[in-house]
Amino acid sequence: MFFGEGHRRAMIDESEMLFDEILVENHPLETFIDPGFSYRNRPLTDIYGGELEGGEMQRITFPAGTRQGGIVGMASVMMATANGVDTHPIHRGVWLLENVLGQPTPPPPPNVPAVAPDTSGTVTMREQMQAHTADPTCARCHERIDPLGFIMENFDPIGRWRANYPIYTDPPDGSVALEEEFYSTKGKGGRWGPEIDPSTVLPDGTRLGDVTDLKRYLLENIDLFAHCLTEKLLTYAAGRPLGFGDRRVVQHIVENSAKEGFGFQDLIVAIVLSESFRTR
Repeated sequence: MFFGEGHRRAMIDESEMLFDEILVENHPLETFIDPGFSYRNRPLTDIYGGELEGGEMQRITFPAGTRQGGIVGMASVMMATANGVDTHPIHRGVWLLENVLGQPTPPPPPNVPAVAPDTSGTVTMREQMQAHTADPTCARCHERIDPLGFIMENFDPIGRWRANYPIYTDPPDGSVALEEEFYSTKGKGGRWGPEIDPSTVLPDGTRLGDVTDLKRYLLENIDLFAHCLTEKLLTYAAGRPLGFGDRRVVQHIVENSAKEGFGFQDLIVAIVLSESFRTR
C-alpha cells in the first residue's frame, strides 16, 4: 500500500468530521466510543476496507459493537500512538489512560531502555514487554498500561486490522509472502509472523478478549470518560490547571450530565456556565 498525503488528510478529516457531528447533533458521549457511523473516502478504504470511490468524505454507517468506529482504533489515533516502525503498546496504553479513562501515569524512571521494534519476528511484543513488568520500579505503572496496549495490537501502525505480526526479512523457501508492504513504500515487504494475542486482564480483574470487549467496558464505565473529558475541557476553558474547588465543579457537572444523557453539547454548555469558567 502506498501511504501518501491523501491518506493523511483523510485521517484528519475523519477525526474532525466525527467530532463535529457529535457536537452539533448533541450525541451522547458514548458516541465517541461506539458511534455506529463514521466518515470515509477512497483513501481510507486502504486502511479500513470497503468499496467507496472518490476523494470526497462520505458518511457511512455500520453495526454498533464491532471493531469499527470511534476513537478506539481510529486511524489517526493509531498512527499518533505508534512509533513510525511498528505499534507501541506503551504509547497506546498511556494514551487510553490519559485521554479516555482519566488515569494519567507518572513519567518513567530514568535510564529505562525503550522497547525497540523486533523486525525479525523472533520475539513477540508481549515477550519484549516482560522486562519492564519484571522490574519492580516499572511494574506498578505497566500493570495498568500494558493490558490496554495489548488489546490494541490488532491495529497496525496506521490502523489497519491484522491477525499476525509482520516479519521484515527475506522469507525462507516455502513460506507465504505478504501481498503488500505493511507500512511504507520502503523495504522488501514481509511475511506473516506470530499470531497476535490481544487478550488481557485489567487491574480490576476484567478480562478482555479483543477491542470489542474494550469498547464494551468503556461504555459500561462511561462515567470515567465523562470525568476525563470534563476535566480536560474545563482546564482548556479556564486556561489553568484545576484546583480542589474546580474538581468539585467537575464532579457536579458529570453527575448532572449523567442524568441528562451525557449529551456532548450539553456538557460544553455546563462547563461554560460553571463557576470555574465564569470566575477564571
